[in-house]
Amino acid sequence: MELNLSVGEGVLIPREETELLVRTASKMLNGKIRPRILDLCSGTGAVALSLAQVFTDADITAVEFYDDALKYLNCNIKNTGFNVKAVKLDVLKAESAEKFSDLDIIVSNPPYVEKSEIPILQTEVQKEPKTALDGGEDGLNFYRAISEYWFPKLKYGAAAAVEIGEGQADKVSEFFISAGLSNIRVLKDFNNIERVVAGIKSND
Repeated sequence: MELNLSVGEGVLIPREETELLVRTASKMLNGKIRPRILDLCSGTGAVALSLAQVFTDADITAVEFYDDALKYLNCNIKNTGFNVKAVKLDVLKAESAEKFSDLDIIVSNPPYVEKSEIPILQTEVQKEPKTALDGGEDGLNFYRAISEYWFPKLKYGAAAAVEIGEGQADKVSEFFISAGLSNIRVLKDFNNIERVVAGIKSND
């Protein structure tokens, strides 16, 4: 998204595949006035800041838990000058979601690697912080929490979009449906890998 972002030890280096998440969210927010956007597991702030670049009037909150990553998140917010608020919260805890309501969209690129797979990842990925990779035994811990704790904070008709790992589309789609989302779409990245799951909060 043509942003210059500071990165370093303790924070995931953004990948170009994540542009698909940003572009998907942008399309889903098209026409919204002053949208309320929540970016969970924000890391460098790549997703939140890219959306702030498009929606200059938006109310955007970037949630991050780890101090090392928060340092870079705050640095990037300052350097870009975009209107994004950084908040330290644990996405996996239900109480973290309690202060939010009436959101227009939730976006997230959470940790999604299965714990057992971390030691056999590519060498370059091994250098990333484990906290940004470890999605639990099946890689789905964060999607469960986001669906159960955070999706209820969406307005009816609001949107959600998350980046996923290879082979996770069906399970994550099920979490979306269980949380009351419909119009579920799975989008493929430029390598033809299913990379983003998106949906709309139903009025039912």
